[in-house]
Amino acid sequence: MNLYLLQQYQFIQRLYKNESYLDVLMNIDDFFDILHIYAFPNWLDAEVVDVKFMKYFTNIVIKSPRSDDKKEDKCPDPKAGVILTKYDCKVEYTKSYEMLPVDVKSEKDVVVDNKTGRQRPKLKKEKIWLVDILIPNKHIINNNVYDLEAIQNKLEDDQDTDDNLESVVSNNDEMGAQ
Repeated sequence: MNLYLLQQYQFIQRLYKNESYLDVLMNIDDFFDILHIYAFPNWLDAEVVDVKFMKYFTNIVIKSPRSDDKKEDKCPDPKAGVILTKYDCKVEYTKSYEMLPVDVKSEKDVVVDNKTGRQRPKLKKEKIWLVDILIPNKHIINNNVYDLEAIQNKLEDDQDTDDNLESVVSNNDEMGAQ
């Protein structure tokens, strides 16, 4: 099996075994959404390759296709990276390659292993962009920031205080009229 495919499989397995991984990824998505990162070109189409959790930071690596032609290049817009750096994130863009199996259409697309006699598809080198983002956990672990129920309760509490102020004002008016 291709090493890249194995790493992707292991990453997905880790996500499903630990629900908190998925929660953190959703918080990262919310963080990007609040900062309007997805409004910049090619950020919405980028794929998550790896996530590492540390004590004070979360490291996320995303990938997108790379091309020599600027019109076809799918590099996530660096302007979004500048916005992330304003929130204490560290963003690095790296040109890289990944080895992907070709579609098997004929015998020319297959390689036979001499030791085992097994057949596997040939691999082709694809150019990619890797964007390595180091995000402080204070932006993504705080559950109250994204808890809609807590926000709704806060708004209702503010309305209650406004109602109390109106009753105080109306009591003062009554006292002044006497």
